[in-house]
Amino acid sequence: PMGKHSFGKGQFINNKSFKIYFAAYKVLCFMIPLIMICKCPNDVATMVTPSIIVLCAQVVAELSTATVHDVLRVAIPFAYQSYRLFGPIQTWALESHRLFLERPGEMVYAFNCGLAWVNLIFAAYNLFVFLLLITLPVYFDKNDTPRVEM
Repeated sequence: PMGKHSFGKGQFINNKSFKIYFAAYKVLCFMIPLIMICKCPNDVATMVTPSIIVLCAQVVAELSTATVHDVLRVAIPFAYQSYRLFGPIQTWALESHRLFLERPGEMVYAFNCGLAWVNLIFAAYNLFVFLLLITLPVYFDKNDTPRVEM
C-alpha cells in the first residue's frame, strides 16, 4: 500500500531523502545479495541467503498487517530488523571477514566482506535511527493513533 496507508502513514513516501535511502537499501541489501546468491561460490551464497530470506519474510509480514492496529504494524519491522541485525547479518559480516582473511587475493571474498558490513551498517541505522527515532514517534502520535479497544 502506498500513500497514507504506507509504512510511516505516508509521511516518508514523497520525501526525497527517504526515496534515496530506500533505493540504496533495495540495491545494497536485496538486489546485489540476491545476485550474489546466484553467481558467487557456495560458501558466499550460504552466508548471504539467511539475510535475504528474513528480509522477504519481513516484506510479506509488513504487507499482511496493512489493515491492523498501528502498534502491530510498527512491531513487525522492529522485530525483523532486530533479528536480522543480531542474527543473519552479524553472522554474515563476521564469517565473511574470516573468509576474506583466509583468501585475501580473491575479489569475490573482498566484495562479500564489504557488502556484508554495508548491510550491517544499513540494518543498524534502520533499526536505531529510522525506526526508533523517526518512525516510532509517527506511530505513537496521541492525536492520530487510535486507542486499543479491549
